[in-house]
Amino acid sequence: MVITNSFLTNTRTDVVNFIDSKFLYGAVGSASATHVASGTALGFEFFRDSIDDSSSATPGVITTSLRIESTEANGNNIREFGLFETSAGSSGTAWILSNLTTITKTSDIQLFIDNTTTVQVIEV
Repeated sequence: MVITNSFLTNTRTDVVNFIDSKFLYGAVGSASATHVASGTALGFEFFRDSIDDSSSATPGVITTSLRIESTEANGNNIREFGLFETSAGSSGTAWILSNLTTITKTSDIQLFIDNTTTVQVIEV
């Protein structure tokens, strides 16, 4: 049996569309512990907002951007980032959890956090 390229391409498209519909909110926190695949939340979340831009224009690739304005989250050390489906802090499914190099957020900084997720579907 051979899985056709059409099947693989359509499956990838379906997966990308599903994921893109779940990456609705970005959040940042200050915990420095390394995230693991079984993680469900940021270690210490202090800011969550809707994603400012999301695109799946490139086949198999989803890009998202979270903007933190100069008036938001000031006085915090940003060490972690996550993508979520819900707006409520510390709830909802965590889809992406990532550690960041520490950024000390001040009113002098407007921060953009961009994430790229690549989906590959291959026959094994």
